[in-house]
Amino acid sequence: MSQPVFGVLFDVDGVLIDSYAAHLKTWQICCERHGRECTEAQFAAGFGLTSREVIRDTWPNPPCDEDIKAFDIAPMIA
Repeated sequence: MSQPVFGVLFDVDGVLIDSYAAHLKTWQICCERHGRECTEAQFAAGFGLTSREVIRDTWPNPPCDEDIKAFDIAPMIA
């Protein structure tokens, strides 16, 4: 007889840790480095999308996908 499989999935971002301000600041730094602006309203509109989707779909004249991938590893120290 097989045993039932149990699992628990936790998504605690915003529950245990409020990372909203840190993510907003990171987006603003990234945008500034690329000559763009990121308002809080623009940031909030990107919730649920990947970074690549936000950049590709909302930036005028977005960089190519290879350049967008480089954002993931770029240091974000201001």
